[in-house]
Amino acid sequence: MILQLSIHKIYVVGATLLLTASTIMAQKASSSQVTIDSLSTTVKAEKLQVDFVLSLGESSISAQQKRMIIPLLTDGTNRQALPYVVVYGKQRYLKDIRNGEDINALSANSYALVVGKKQAQQPIEYSANTTIEPWMQNASLLITEEVTGCACEMVMDSQQLLAGDLIHQPQIELTSIIECPVAYVPRSNQVDAFLIYPVNQTILYPEKYGNQYELQKIDSVLNFVDGNPDYQINEIGVAGFASPEGKLQHNIRLSEGRAEALKKHIERRHNFTNTIMKVTPGSENWEGLKQVLLTSEIPYKKQVIEIIDSVDDLDLREAEIKKIDNGETYRFLLQTIYPSLRKNTFTVSYISRERPVEVAQQLVFSQPTELNVHEFYSVAESFYKDNPDKYNEVLLIAADTYPNHVIANANAAQICIEKGEYDRADSYLMHTNNEPYTWNNRACMLWQKGNIEEALVWWKKAAEQGDKQAKQNLEQVALRGYNIH
Repeated sequence: MILQLSIHKIYVVGATLLLTASTIMAQKASSSQVTIDSLSTTVKAEKLQVDFVLSLGESSISAQQKRMIIPLLTDGTNRQALPYVVVYGKQRYLKDIRNGEDINALSANSYALVVGKKQAQQPIEYSANTTIEPWMQNASLLITEEVTGCACEMVMDSQQLLAGDLIHQPQIELTSIIECPVAYVPRSNQVDAFLIYPVNQTILYPEKYGNQYELQKIDSVLNFVDGNPDYQINEIGVAGFASPEGKLQHNIRLSEGRAEALKKHIERRHNFTNTIMKVTPGSENWEGLKQVLLTSEIPYKKQVIEIIDSVDDLDLREAEIKKIDNGETYRFLLQTIYPSLRKNTFTVSYISRERPVEVAQQLVFSQPTELNVHEFYSVAESFYKDNPDKYNEVLLIAADTYPNHVIANANAAQICIEKGEYDRADSYLMHTNNEPYTWNNRACMLWQKGNIEEALVWWKKAAEQGDKQAKQNLEQVALRGYNIH
């Protein structure tokens, strides 16, 4: 960027020349050129401190001159002046006093006031600080100078720019993508089968009472899983539930017996071994009753729910419900809700075997739930290693498909932090368990959001756990002036 300045000459010290004055003017000025040595900056409590040694040149001042040296911070658009240095020739100094200039005020408002050539030839150790503004992150130091000289009162202006960022920009790095181990994701399908048995019996009649339609639901799930070569069945579970009327022990025996009847039917029909078939002890379906009540509008439902929650003895619980509204509420439940509580549940638990990576690639975008997490990573590595956007997209789909998978969500958070999508990154981090390998990335996100102190806490914790990247990031922010101990 070229700064459009109305000036007479430009001095440049170790920097890019912005404007050039005439050769003659530059030669005349060279012996009085301002130079800067030992420039250093530090940051403390969001204050930028600038230190350097200022030299005014061999011909530092003539007897009739006054020089105003003004350090400025600038990013090319914004400017912030630092305290200036005033250098007087002896005759000019006396003249300004005679003319009523307030020399004391000038001295009080400047960093230094120097009078006479001998003093002006001595280096000035300059130090000043200012509050850091956001634009100063890319600021450079600009030295401006006004020289008032001789009887003609000519004013010469000059500027010299010290290129480069004054504030150290820490090179903060995120933790790399974590390798995802091979792990088969457990899956399950559950079906509620409302089978009808003869009163007080545990004999299952597949072709009677409409049972064939309920059994078809179970067959459909089994055929889907057992017929897929990519699936391996681990366990089949059957449970029986009775509606909560009558004595508890009778209902338990009835529900268990009916679950056993369904188990035997499935074994005969599908030739499963007894080792993978499990029967869950039966029970009265009070939980099912409560769920129906919560979503229904029936008289006295609040009282019924309170009894369910407060009375532990199940036979006594039923007796208490019978007392409500002279038994009308109980009769209503018995006729309209209890039939739906008499059921079997069928659950098949299985894993999805790993597919060839070419097959997995087709499923990533069409049927992601068919893949385990490792398969997403295999697809990304095999097909999209040279396409970062697609690579990241696949890993984000993995996390969205498996919101409880810690590594998938930690990696998804890393991707979002790198893109500056901090809210989304936060949502992924919420699905981790605060593992130490997530701490560096948490700190990086906090740093980028401006939460400096909190970022330092997480980096220190991570470094104490042996995280090398967190340690390097701490070393970087230490160069910025922050206390990392």
